[in-house]
Amino acid sequence: MGLYVQHAYGKSDKITNGIKDNNISGIILSPKAETPSNLEEYVDEMKKYNVEMLLDPQFYLCEFEGAVSTGKLDKYPFYPQNVINKKYLSVPNNIHNIIENYVDYQNKLSLETIISPNIFFDSFDSRMSQIALSLANEAINYTDKNLMISICVNEVAFKNFDDVQDFLDIISLFDVSGFYIIIERNLHSNNPNLIDSETLCNIMYFLYNLSEINMYKVILGYSDYLGILLYTTGIDAIATGWYENTRRFDRENFYQKTAMRRPNKRYFSNKIFNALLLTPEIQMIQDQGQIGKILSQSKYDHYMYNDLAGGEWSDSISCLSRWDSIKHILDGIDSKKNTLEKISFMQQNIIQAQKIYKDLPEEFFDTKSKSTHLESWLEGLNKFEDVIERM
Repeated sequence: MGLYVQHAYGKSDKITNGIKDNNISGIILSPKAETPSNLEEYVDEMKKYNVEMLLDPQFYLCEFEGAVSTGKLDKYPFYPQNVINKKYLSVPNNIHNIIENYVDYQNKLSLETIISPNIFFDSFDSRMSQIALSLANEAINYTDKNLMISICVNEVAFKNFDDVQDFLDIISLFDVSGFYIIIERNLHSNNPNLIDSETLCNIMYFLYNLSEINMYKVILGYSDYLGILLYTTGIDAIATGWYENTRRFDRENFYQKTAMRRPNKRYFSNKIFNALLLTPEIQMIQDQGQIGKILSQSKYDHYMYNDLAGGEWSDSISCLSRWDSIKHILDGIDSKKNTLEKISFMQQNIIQAQKIYKDLPEEFFDTKSKSTHLESWLEGLNKFEDVIERM
């Protein structure tokens, strides 16, 4: 399936254009972004396109403390008015009511596949993870439609492989069509793509176990270009959006913020798996006659390198270019016959990206633009390859 859109505020015509470009094959709907009437109209409108539509229940927001921005969620009949905590979620009737409300609304939208609501947790052996399993089991008991269980977890949970395996032993017995998985990034630097290689390997094994070993449909939300790497595990799709808060899941993105300045314009290159600033970074590369090395061969490239001042590089063009570039790599992964071939394909691409970086003026780059993530990606991929070969 490839690439799904993480629907959000400010969609304009981005999604329809992404579909017309043959880059988008699914939409993860956000009730937070639309009023019920607008969302229902949008679902009806998009039915003319041959794409899957799923609704992210966003129940996990109920658990976050403080001034959480819930957008339009409180206008929906399923969104709880109660305080959601361990005590409330320990009552079986409350669990049932949550599932009933969310599933019934998705049935009202005539969605072919239902995503179960679930809570956020940061450890596979925590009380909250057990409640997450209770919500999943209640959803399985309540509906006989195509059901995907949602899992919303912090990446720190994947540090302990034994906990990962124990959780897999439980959920791999679920009689469901698949899983919608959101992994909160636990950032320790200004490079959003940097991740501990051992944690990365365990995440990859988790996804591989569900998708390839147990043959579930798996969609990974909020994954952007780290998702490209994770796509080698055999999952069905990765989802990303147009704003940073739809490309990477971080609970901080859901808290109310004061007005912020617009981010500087960037270009995503699938040759180096990173997004570079138009000025001064791509300007320096162009001045050195190296720009051909980083171009993604997207149909939108000319909007960028013909006008590095960014006048033509609108948010919509930047978004569509990014999707086009990501989809190109996903298609390359899909062309491989098995997981080991997919791993080898990505290893070669990462090594090539490192070689390209050596010819770029990286010492002058912004922290986010540097190549530091590529080493951990390659290490994690190599460790995952060892795991697969031992199985």
